[in-house]
Amino acid sequence: MPIPTRGEASPQPHDALFQWTFSQRRHAAGLLKAALPSPVAGAMDFRTLRVKRTSFVSPALRRRHSDLVVSVRLRGRRDHVYALIEHQRRVQRLMMLRKNSYMAQLWERLVRDNPALRGIPPIFPLLVHHSKAGWTAATTFQEIVSDLPPQIIQVMTRGTLDYFSRTFVRTVKLLTLDLRGKLALGLLDVAEGFGVVDADGRLLKVRLTHEDLAELTGVSRARVTKTLREFEEAGYVVRRGRDLVVNGKLLRELCG
Repeated sequence: MPIPTRGEASPQPHDALFQWTFSQRRHAAGLLKAALPSPVAGAMDFRTLRVKRTSFVSPALRRRHSDLVVSVRLRGRRDHVYALIEHQRRVQRLMMLRKNSYMAQLWERLVRDNPALRGIPPIFPLLVHHSKAGWTAATTFQEIVSDLPPQIIQVMTRGTLDYFSRTFVRTVKLLTLDLRGKLALGLLDVAEGFGVVDADGRLLKVRLTHEDLAELTGVSRARVTKTLREFEEAGYVVRRGRDLVVNGKLLRELCG
């Protein structure tokens, strides 16, 4: 067993046992059958179950926390679903926040590795915990929102989830779109937040440099300049001096 360096937590035997046990397909399948609702587990073809060699726990915490990712196909289909299994020895008050973060990272990795994906697969988060007192912290994201009147929490939670949903959809698009689509998406984002209705589309109330657009879309300034010129020639955008008017309908056709 490797000797931990100074300041590094020692490996925990429970975590090692968790990793060893549920890295074996038959034990992982047994856990899913026991933890998931019967209709969900019954739809899975456990002969296709695979344990993924990946972890979303940060290196600084990896000796104190363990997680596993497994994939399995649904019966009669080529679709995969995923289970994100987390081992937690101590009760952690904000565990649901960490769980949501891991799920978002897994979706982002799946989209990055499979650009042809037309949608994102389901992820079933499972928490394995053992203590005499049992799990006493929140089990849903809504429960960790600050103590406010229920009607306010409901509105805020819905708004937060909508924000994360929009952000994730934008991230997915940026990972899968070509250069023209990325620039179109960036211009649409700016038009939505800083545009006013105009006869030719939406007039941007902020003046963006090509460097700004490059940072917004994650491509080089030179390619932004070349593509923006093509947009002007095709009528996707209209330049009026230093102002820019975007044609939302045409741009949406480029980025879906």
